[in-house]
Amino acid sequence: MLHEFVTTYRDPIIARTREKLTDRPWPLASTSELEHGVPLFLTQLSETLRWETTPTPFSQNTIGASAVQHGRELLALGFNISQVVHDYGDICQAITEVAVQQHVPITTEEFHTLNRCLDTAIAEAVTEHARITAHARSTDEVERIGQLAHEVRDLLNTALLAFHT
Repeated sequence: MLHEFVTTYRDPIIARTREKLTDRPWPLASTSELEHGVPLFLTQLSETLRWETTPTPFSQNTIGASAVQHGRELLALGFNISQVVHDYGDICQAITEVAVQQHVPITTEEFHTLNRCLDTAIAEAVTEHARITAHARSTDEVERIGQLAHEVRDLLNTALLAFHT
């Protein structure tokens, strides 16, 4: 079962993910992201896989909520959207590579669940990243327009005073 594999080989998966993150051409992830983001996703993935074998599936909202926080944290660390997507892709690759290395088969259903969880996590993290980025740009634009209006008002006031004089 993949959920048992993810739980049993948690540390090698995290180590492999860390290797993949450090091989990327952009700055390294923070220790906080490696200590909390990846392990949290693995825990939720394991729970999702375990619950998929029962009549009551695990809620995708749980993975989505933590992915929103993860996207927020990665933006705060300066990651762009491509890096956020690659972060989750590295987790998937690490899981499959460790499974191949340990000769642990992954069933089609388990791989489907893994991909669904990754899709949800990527979508939510990217959406949060984009939302915050758009909000920051909007705020910057409002400030820029406010400064421009202030400068125009000063020039207009000066012109009116000169005209009256």
